[in-house]
Amino acid sequence: MPSNQDQNSALKLSSFRTTHWSVVTATIKDEEQSRAAALEILCRTYWYPLYAYVCQRGHTPEDAQDLTQEFFAQLLKKDWLAELEPNPQAGRFRCFLLTALNRFLFNEHNRRTAAKRGGGARFICERGNLEFWHSALKKILIFLLKPPFPARGV
Repeated sequence: MPSNQDQNSALKLSSFRTTHWSVVTATIKDEEQSRAAALEILCRTYWYPLYAYVCQRGHTPEDAQDLTQEFFAQLLKKDWLAELEPNPQAGRFRCFLLTALNRFLFNEHNRRTAAKRGGGARFICERGNLEFWHSALKKILIFLLKPPFPARGV
């Protein structure tokens, strides 16, 4: 059984710290060297809380690590922070991160389940099968286009 000290340290690691908006601003506006340092600070600060959040969503620790890493990779690759307007009054940075992470997890889930349903598989129609469907469709259309009552001569 973990001690109270272990539980407290795990709780502190999984909780989100207050964001210093100057660090977020530095990831967007500063020169390359200070931008890289600011990005490293943000990644180190938020990696474990986001990892814990992904675990709480029901993922195994291994999957949660992979998903968290991929999330940060996408965050940096697609430069999502550039779209953020650092404004302490506009909202919390952790809300931005959690919203982005939830969208990422949703898209990742869709991508993985789509592959399980056949994802990129192509339907191949054989000639005989195509002729069968053409004949069946023709019969259905003829039936649907018939008048409800036969015409009577006058």
